[in-house]
Amino acid sequence: MMKRHALAAIGLLAGTLTACGGHSVIDDAKDAYLPECPGQSLGKIVNGYFINDFDAKTLWSAYRTDDPDTVRVTAEGEILYVGVSTSATLEVMYNQTRDELSLSGVKFGGKDQPMTFAEALVSNMCDKAKGL
Repeated sequence: MMKRHALAAIGLLAGTLTACGGHSVIDDAKDAYLPECPGQSLGKIVNGYFINDFDAKTLWSAYRTDDPDTVRVTAEGEILYVGVSTSATLEVMYNQTRDELSLSGVKFGGKDQPMTFAEALVSNMCDKAKGL
């Protein structure tokens, strides 16, 4: 019985996140800017850094939080880390009311990395998006 309720909640969330007009909370988050990378949208820095080709795609997801105005947004995919293709997840918090992002963390191979590492990665992603 509990599984059905959980599945219904997930389905409701998915329906809510892709509400009318086809524009989702993920699209809004991708158009927003991290304070660590002003002038470059989240979508641009992720799409420019994560590997997107026939075999590798970036999976975007959004999850509810305890704050009704904030969702946790993740971008999962492959990046080149020290010349090796590595599974990575970038996690941000998106406040829908204020249209603001904040960096939450990064995982490599499903393992949390220190916040300083997440900040350095976003800095590298930002530099690449700026063409530096």
